[in-house]
Amino acid sequence: MGDNVTKKRMKRNKVDIKWSSDFAYAIGLMTTDGSMSSDGRHFDFTSKDRDQLVNFMNCLKIKVKIGYKTSGHSKQKITRIQFGSVKLYRFLL
Repeated sequence: MGDNVTKKRMKRNKVDIKWSSDFAYAIGLMTTDGSMSSDGRHFDFTSKDRDQLVNFMNCLKIKVKIGYKTSGHSKQKITRIQFGSVKLYRFLL
């Protein structure tokens, strides 16, 4: 049963590396408001605008949980998403 859940999750969050206006827009958003982890796999995209996060996920055709992180300076909670894609990471290097 666990294997099926893993396969579904992997398929659901698979980023399609195919140039389109949506893909280009998502890459632009990642460039301005995102970051790539040093592990070669993970991404973090942060925005005060929750709709922007949803738009970003729609552009990449991924579904992940919207979470929060605390700003270091103002201690304000800011929305963010985290996801992993080795394929996208390698494409962007």
